[in-house]
Amino acid sequence: MHGIIKKIMGYIVILAITVTLAYLPNIEVNTQTGTWKDISRGITGLTIQALAIDSRNNNILYAGTQSSGIFKTIDGGASWLPVNTGLTGIDVRSIVIDPTNSNIIYAVVYGYGVFKSINAGSSWAITGSGIPANYCINPLIIDPTNPNILYVGHYT
Repeated sequence: MHGIIKKIMGYIVILAITVTLAYLPNIEVNTQTGTWKDISRGITGLTIQALAIDSRNNNILYAGTQSSGIFKTIDGGASWLPVNTGLTGIDVRSIVIDPTNSNIIYAVVYGYGVFKSINAGSSWAITGSGIPANYCINPLIIDPTNPNILYVGHYT
């Protein structure tokens, strides 16, 4: 079963929609020149599966990896540090930042669910009760007009 789950202030609604997963690159491009540049130095892990950029400060990015959790940069990718305190897994599939408060971040950890940070990634706690335990979750998006609403894709 594939679909999307919508969380509205603690309530879960399941919508029947199929989603396709996409793994994101760990490079940046200058869209004016078309030049790509590797900015992943310091990130460990086989695959970067998720990227999120702070809309209020484009030097702050988060990268979710397949085997090393979440990394954060505050200097546009020149250096990265792991920010995994409180995560119970390391296979991060999706990351979103609250558009109204960039200290609030959500991450999907494969096999464990949705985690929330209220301090810009310094620590994480599980959230999203009501999602069945057998659901594998990915991707995750936040409603741009109401950050209290999250959508997750899932499969069983």
